[in-house]
Amino acid sequence: AKPTKIAPAEDTTPKEEVKPVVEPPKP
Repeated sequence: AKPTKIAPAEDTTPKEEVKPVVEPPKP
């Protein structure tokens, strides 16, 4: 996963898991 605003430990989660958390779905 790419370095995001989340913790390094959370960075190991799949991109699909991280994206909705740090980037809300836009209309």
